[in-house]
Amino acid sequence: MDPFDPPVSVVLALWATRPSSHGAAVVEGADGAHEVDDPTSSSRAGRVSLAMWLAAAGPLTRAVAVLVSPADPAAVLPGAVDVGECVVAETLSGRRLALVPQANGTSRVWRVHDMHTALTPFDAAQARRDVHTATEKAIETLTELDLARERPELADTLTDLVAATLDPALVPPWLEPRRRG
Repeated sequence: MDPFDPPVSVVLALWATRPSSHGAAVVEGADGAHEVDDPTSSSRAGRVSLAMWLAAAGPLTRAVAVLVSPADPAAVLPGAVDVGECVVAETLSGRRLALVPQANGTSRVWRVHDMHTALTPFDAAQARRDVHTATEKAIETLTELDLARERPELADTLTDLVAATLDPALVPPWLEPRRRG
């Protein structure tokens, strides 16, 4: 089975608070370079490499991946609904940003938008409850539909999804063990 391939915003959020060339390489993967288009930056009409932008932005006190749907309160983030993801970051100086990835061939251009309101604080316990409830509901619905009998390959796909693992190279070494799984 192939390892789970997380959205690029999740990988960037994991590495952004401690920028390094290794972290930028992990985010970019083998397929291409990432650039950041920041209207407040003075270099190259605002477009710089991801590694350079992270270094110039100063220490990020927080970086959170947001997987956006039109029903989410975060849907107000410019362009994030269209791609379904973004990274919300806060700098030491208090600047709050949304970085929205845009495909550019095999690379990405991260568009930076200043945010004027804070995201709701993350509640890990509530997130676990929400995931548990959604999983139970999905299992109940799939059981009612009895799709596995009609489409045996779907049962294999669901089993693969439940047993998926994350490539350990994507996870920063400083992340607490309890947050890795």
